[in-house]
Amino acid sequence: MPTSVIWKKSERLPTDTSARPEEHNYIDGRLFSYVEMLAILRASARDTGLDPKTIGL
Repeated sequence: MPTSVIWKKSERLPTDTSARPEEHNYIDGRLFSYVEMLAILRASARDTGLDPKTIGL
């Protein structure tokens, strides 16, 4: 089976989707970075007069 799989909406996700304990800090860091990047992009959009929601942010 390939390491990356794209799931169709009609398919069910695997039942074991929890991360291993050693992966939690890594995932938390990635999520924090993602939220921070979104905040920067939203602020940039507002600074240039764009509504973040209308451009998908």
